[in-house]
Formats: sequence, structure tokens, C-alpha cells
Amino acid sequence: MQLPFKLQSLDVNSIEVRNDNNRNKVSFWTQELRLNSSTISNSRLAWTVGGFGFTQYNPTNQSLLIGKDGESFGQTANSTITNNTLSNNYGYSLFGELDFRSKIMT
Repeated sequence: MQLPFKLQSLDVNSIEVRNDNNRNKVSFWTQELRLNSSTISNSRLAWTVGGFGFTQYNPTNQSLLIGKDGESFGQTANSTITNNTLSNNYGYSLFGELDFRSKIMT
């Protein structure tokens, strides 16, 4: 797939996003687990505990294709600049809340 960036009729730049070797395929996972105390009990104590996590895998393979008129803009004509990056992120957290009621609500 190519996305052209042309200034009128000049052949300057275009971006090529490649899909070879499973590049440019993002994968992610998120999950939250939460436990709460009963809302119908007569307890003066209410609580919540839980956890959250995510992972993200983000490989990219993109090329900047410089056209024949690229020299007019300080670039080397008919050349390619390729960028390969890999981002692998994750995060996890635990949380909790504890409430004490001075009176039981009825």
C-alpha cells in the first residue's frame, strides 16, 4: 500500500507500509478482575479489590520513497529510507478500596 504525498504534479515523497513477515500487525491483550463486597449485606465495611493488566506488540516496517523531484526539496532523488521498529509494552496494576460506614444505611 502506498500513500502518495504530491505537491501538484511533482514526484516528491510517498510512504509505503509493508506487510511482509507479519510486520505491521499489532496485537494486544487487556484484562481487569474486580471483587466487591456484597451490596445487600448489613455490614458497615464495604471493600473492592482487583487487578488490571495489558500487553501490546507493535512491529512496523515503513519506507519513505523519494521521487525524481525530491532534489528540489533537499532530498536524494529516487531513493528509499526504510524504518523498522518493534515496540513491546506491558503494564499491570493492583487496586483496592475500603469504606467504613459510621451507620448502616437502611
